[in-house]
Amino acid sequence: MSDLRFFDELGAELERAAHRRLSERPRRVGSLAGRLRLWSWSRGLSALIVAVGAAAAVAVAVIALVALHHGGSPSSHPVAPATTPSRSRFGPPPHEPASIPRGVADDAIANAYNAAWKTDQTCRPTGGPVRGATTDKGTPSAAMLATLPVLRRPATSADKLPARLYFHGQLSPGLGGEVYVHYIRRVRVADGTTFYLVPATKLGRAPLSPAAADHCYRLLVAALRSELPTVPPAERSATLRYGKADFAAARYNLETSSLHEGVFLFNEFATGGGGADGGQTPSTIRQTGMLGEGGGGNPPEPIVMDGIVPAGVATVTLQFPATRHGTKQLPPLNATGDVINNVFVIPIPTLFQRGAWPATAIWRSASGQIVKTVNERPFHP
Repeated sequence: MSDLRFFDELGAELERAAHRRLSERPRRVGSLAGRLRLWSWSRGLSALIVAVGAAAAVAVAVIALVALHHGGSPSSHPVAPATTPSRSRFGPPPHEPASIPRGVADDAIANAYNAAWKTDQTCRPTGGPVRGATTDKGTPSAAMLATLPVLRRPATSADKLPARLYFHGQLSPGLGGEVYVHYIRRVRVADGTTFYLVPATKLGRAPLSPAAADHCYRLLVAALRSELPTVPPAERSATLRYGKADFAAARYNLETSSLHEGVFLFNEFATGGGGADGGQTPSTIRQTGMLGEGGGGNPPEPIVMDGIVPAGVATVTLQFPATRHGTKQLPPLNATGDVINNVFVIPIPTLFQRGAWPATAIWRSASGQIVKTVNERPFHP
């Protein structure tokens, strides 16, 4: 298998997890499971840069996971024309569930995305195969530089990403667009992980016409109907219903997407490799920031949640609601971390990450005044 074909196939899986994040609108993956899948894929695909063999093992694992769901008895599901969701132009986006309901075969939905994208690559969130990021020797916009002052300081030798994080001259598939290579900044080191801010341009894609977006939606529904015979009978109805809702959101993104500037938070792990979260525009960073997972989480290690905030924010407090872990009721938790160079890194006790996501993030200034309270749960069942 050629290197480029390998990128295509693994990149398709990355897109499945990240298709909401590749347009301007998606700041969050709706569910904790979705966020963890995105974290896993971005880190796993980034490890490809330093260990292609390990990434091949990940691909085999994906195939094996899908095979586990092939035990359902066949049934007839003719591929009928799908009714497309109402056009946005550009109204409110379709409702997205906050979590994947029980009884939904998410692997069948992933297979449907891959099949539809194989049929018509213009339906991909990127508008074509995933190749990772190229470089741009230009300068970020004034809005980007004002939002993230650390980008304005002179570059040093420490700001250059290690050569091992490149593959065939391109950065990880977890990044995209064209990276402002002269404006990458190493912003902090915490628990052996080095964090970089990586600004980029030409993120996202040009929007599709309503007719073209409808075409992609119909391809997705048809592909999912073709997958349903592989799904256990008891899960087929819920899988089709959830798939249509997910595809409606994807269709909305295709019609409302844009080419834009954004910033990633790139993590280089002490064990090698790395991964990226983000891609948000300067305006989104000012409004809601970016929240992601930095890694960890193997007991007794805490999970590490990291993120980007705009100028003027000195500390971030993540507020976790009360939750149940097995038979144990866990109380609410507040976790606070300092902001250094527009980036926060906050360790969270592992149990609170399992089944919990912060309900809010409170930004405070250096004087302790609340700058903003950000809703971290924008979607609800």
